[in-house]
Amino acid sequence: MIANPNVLAGKSYISRSDWQRAGSNDPQVSMAHITVYKSVELEQEFIVNGHRVSSGRLRQLQDRVARIRQSIDRDWRGQQSNGRLLDIDWQIWTIGQVCRRFDWRWLGNQALDGRPAAVFSFQPKRQVPVRNRVDKFLASMAGRVWLEAGTGQVMRVEFHNLRPVRYGWGILAVFHQVQGVFSLARLPGGWFYHRLWLKLDERELWHHWRGTVVKIYQPAK
Repeated sequence: MIANPNVLAGKSYISRSDWQRAGSNDPQVSMAHITVYKSVELEQEFIVNGHRVSSGRLRQLQDRVARIRQSIDRDWRGQQSNGRLLDIDWQIWTIGQVCRRFDWRWLGNQALDGRPAAVFSFQPKRQVPVRNRVDKFLASMAGRVWLEAGTGQVMRVEFHNLRPVRYGWGILAVFHQVQGVFSLARLPGGWFYHRLWLKLDERELWHHWRGTVVKIYQPAK
């Protein structure tokens, strides 16, 4: 989804997530370093819920990023892969793989931030194989996407779940509500991630999480 990745490659970015749990006035802050490798955003947390990650956890994250880079190298097909690879839950997907899981309908044209855009809705296809956690999650999502007219650049995505997402028959985890808005911004030389607003109601084992996350991306100083 990133345009002109060669311009953005090698530059550093920071993401900041503020988790506002329902019933609490104290947001929990997480932060991550972000780099772009062959057009794919690689994110490595260094603060989680207000606490700096331990040296052991940091090594685990570094190893995970190294494995993701190897996955990107395996799937890289040169210039035709620019902006067409995604990291979803530490798995590399192509834009085509994601798009083929949904039915799409054109809703018309609309200006977004002063730029002409084509708006499409998406619904999960029926009887698509579900092989892992990401498949199950995507099979429950619907929403709308705004594409810049002429280039097809993704500018904004709205999404929500159609039904609860259950893992391990709901014993391991269940997402009762997932609702979000994701936007990209035009930077000098290309587009990059800008802001994510996410509303969650989920339970993992005996922990119940309910609230909103606001995640902002910005160039590192």
